[in-house]
Amino acid sequence: MADYYVTDARVMAAALEKYKSKCHKTIKHRLRTFVALSRLNKKALRQFDDMQKGVITEAPDLWKDFSNGKIGKSITGTEVKSAFRAFIASEQGNLCCYCQRWLLNNGNAKPIEHILPRESFKHFAFNFWNLAVACVDCNGLKSADVWGGGDKLNVRDYPAPSSFTEMYHPRFHRFKDHVRFVRVQTNEHNITLYRGITNQGRKLCRDLLQDIAAKEVLINGNPRIKSSLATINQFEPEEGSALEKAFLELQEAFSAAAMKLVRPKD
Repeated sequence: MADYYVTDARVMAAALEKYKSKCHKTIKHRLRTFVALSRLNKKALRQFDDMQKGVITEAPDLWKDFSNGKIGKSITGTEVKSAFRAFIASEQGNLCCYCQRWLLNNGNAKPIEHILPRESFKHFAFNFWNLAVACVDCNGLKSADVWGGGDKLNVRDYPAPSSFTEMYHPRFHRFKDHVRFVRVQTNEHNITLYRGITNQGRKLCRDLLQDIAAKEVLINGNPRIKSSLATINQFEPEEGSALEKAFLELQEAFSAAAMKLVRPKD
């Protein structure tokens, strides 16, 4: 028995029921949205089955197609993602699922995070419990890294909450049970110190949070960079647009450059 909190079946059922009532901002579209998402989830699982049987060698990116198109006649992927982002952000107290910093109030700055990355777990791309909301820093630095153990690869059913003993899972665990942090803020600087207190928490600190803290110091120590990022984050380009693509490329380039300074030996 774990000595930390793990989401149980009752809580999971209640959360899913709550999401049904908020999965689209327009009431009349909610049932159709939920049904459509269930169908996409089943389609992703069928693709997984076909790949396991050798029927296909590479499955299309259903999440990308969903993000840039429609599900049904009158419901767009952008609308569904926006509603999901609002729902989960609220459930998270409007904090990043990993670093616990405040999420900025635009979609570009709080991307939907695939906890088990969809590059390696395409069949979980639409699984309600594999999705969270991260800040752009955490989402970008984590990227497609697989934190879960090898026992989770090539498994058809989403792993049970109690099975995530090797990694921190933001939908199944409570951050405070795994990581302690101190955040100091002055007029010009923000400094955060993280310390893992469980195996999962220590892994999260090694894999992500120590870099997030270092990047935060780097940005706050450079007023021009800090000001430029603040200006960029005021804009919210339309999902799937050329401007959004440019924003993402800029964020990725900046993150890569920052990491070269934070981790000069890499």
